[in-house]
Amino acid sequence: MFKKKPTYLYKLVASSKNLLPSDSTFANLLPTLPLSDVDTHFIHLSTAAQVYKTLIKHFDAEDLVYVARLKYDDVEKNISWESPDGKETLQMGADGVYAHLRPTELWGSGVIESLESFKKDTDKTWEEQVKLIWRPDWLVD
Repeated sequence: MFKKKPTYLYKLVASSKNLLPSDSTFANLLPTLPLSDVDTHFIHLSTAAQVYKTLIKHFDAEDLVYVARLKYDDVEKNISWESPDGKETLQMGADGVYAHLRPTELWGSGVIESLESFKKDTDKTWEEQVKLIWRPDWLVD
């Protein structure tokens, strides 16, 4: 649990959706980065401490995952801290509590501060791979 509000929140996006052009660059990805199939009523976000848990739990079939970073101050008024399914409002920073952004129309270049990609070796699980890709200078709460 963190005691202060986070500086950043993160959105993980699977590259296998084939919604991104193969020649995507940082500049042209931002306005069109697709949401996941589960982002229908709100956008699922993670704190830095939750990124790898989310990656391991929901993206193991993916070899490449984009991670967009949002400044918390830019979206704070539209964030709810809730259970993963969004049915229960809970205390920010408690175990199992995730940030949800509403409305989904807020997604896009206006809220994405930067973007990284995490690549997994095909012979590894994300649980094995995360030990090799830690980015403390970029992935921070």
